Amino acid sequence: MNMPLKLRGNDYFRPQNSPHRLRDFLTLSLALLTAGCGDRGYTFSTKATYDIPALGFRADIIAQGKVPPGADLADNGTSRIILTRLGNPDVPVATLYTSNPVVSVPSGQTITYAIGTSAPMTLPWGSIESEASLRKILTTSGFTNDVPAAFSEALYALSGPALGPKSTAVATSTQVIAVKVIPTFQR
Repeated sequence: MNMPLKLRGNDYFRPQNSPHRLRDFLTLSLALLTAGCGDRGYTFSTKATYDIPALGFRADIIAQGKVPPGADLADNGTSRIILTRLGNPDVPVATLYTSNPVVSVPSGQTITYAIGTSAPMTLPWGSIESEASLRKILTTSGFTNDVPAAFSEALYALSGPALGPKSTAVATSTQVIAVKVIPTFQR
């Protein structure tokens, strides 16, 4: 015998006097409770290649870090960026390492770079420091084209992967060509 479904008061798609109501209520409560507590953050690893024709270089980036629970961006991500000339992508011109890219604490962020086989040097990185540091690295590396629009887009593309998948440029923009972007993450 089929009992009609009632939709009044606390009834929800079960016959009015069902013995399963308490069990269903407890199951639903537990599911909602654990769904709210399920954000444990995640670790990520990103491999990306960008061409910036106006500035004459290719950037190969490997980034990794952990995005904390409830956050959109990593506060401990790092990246290795290898710059090559567009016409000769097999010969690295400069290698850059970013560390501690915490957006809210610019003074603690650094970028270490080496041009060719020279000794590594460290510059400030993050927020307003990034622009001057990247200009110095590019000029010292022999990339002397000054195209402001390309520079700001390149800075975003180079900085983003260390902050996590939500900050990684995955599509081609006006000045930056996304050749390959492979973000992976694990919860």
